[in-house]
Amino acid sequence: MKCDFCGEEFKPSFHTVRYCNKCKGRYDDFLNDTVREGSRKSYFSHLITFEKWLIEHNKSFDTMEKKDVERYIRERMDNGSEPSSINTFISVMQSYTNWVITNNKTRWIKEGGIENMYIQMERFEKIASVKRPVTEEFGGEGAFLPLEKLKLLLKVADLDDFCLVWILAWFGCRPGELKHAVRKGTIVTMETEKTGSKKRKRRIGLDTFTVKVFDYARRRGLLKRSVETMENRLAKYDKEVGMHLMPKMLRHTFSTYMDKRLIGDEDIRQKFDGITLDDKFTKIWQGHKVRGMRDITQVYKEYPDDLIVYVAKKKHYMIPLEDEFKDRIT
Repeated sequence: MKCDFCGEEFKPSFHTVRYCNKCKGRYDDFLNDTVREGSRKSYFSHLITFEKWLIEHNKSFDTMEKKDVERYIRERMDNGSEPSSINTFISVMQSYTNWVITNNKTRWIKEGGIENMYIQMERFEKIASVKRPVTEEFGGEGAFLPLEKLKLLLKVADLDDFCLVWILAWFGCRPGELKHAVRKGTIVTMETEKTGSKKRKRRIGLDTFTVKVFDYARRRGLLKRSVETMENRLAKYDKEVGMHLMPKMLRHTFSTYMDKRLIGDEDIRQKFDGITLDDKFTKIWQGHKVRGMRDITQVYKEYPDDLIVYVAKKKHYMIPLEDEFKDRIT
């Protein structure tokens, strides 16, 4: 039979299979790195259906713009698609475009320098900001929190939720990884999920204020909460913040702001013997797989503890918020 995507003849292993093995693996890097096991089939279906539509309109994932996504949504609405399916597609695109931003900064720099990277980031951030047109009262500002919204959330949250939000936004981690976090001094070691069969450990730097927040959260058992509990806790503040809040938004907030602060930082280059940071640093901090760095000892050699702590104490995007909240934790 013919593959529904590429049209090549193939012999299916099951009579219900619509795609050849090559096309079935088109989004494996994204799905394995980002999506829960139970959601991968749905995400794959949305992505490959939309990519087919893009090809029919002489576009691709590399050239699409926000208006293309909005046109696709309008066509699906006109054709009677269920509101829940449309909203799921928008969630898929938000997750995918943020993953693209995280994993392509170095390539964009090589292709056209820092300016090209910012152009590409802006294009994909616009795509990620596509609004949910139905059954979603809040949202529409993308999959990350602008700093003013993050500050507002921290202000209205009770102490336990304040600490949980602070840690998620500081670590940029997947919520389920917090239960693996172990602190020694100003370094937290955390086990990484979704990097294949091996569970790798990575290091995250803390400053003095965040050490206090982390220790309080650990004593209160906040780090062992289920993802569902974290989602419910954040949802309490939807109305006050004016967005539909999810824990993964804080992960996207981290990558959005930290890359802009660290990439090509001259101060770090001078202080640490010519080390020039790129998006690889924040990928490792967040637990992403990084091409060309399979051996964890290479990661430890390239980014020593003193550099990680320096970034935490001097360069982290949340440091400017600390003065306003320093009295929350004593």
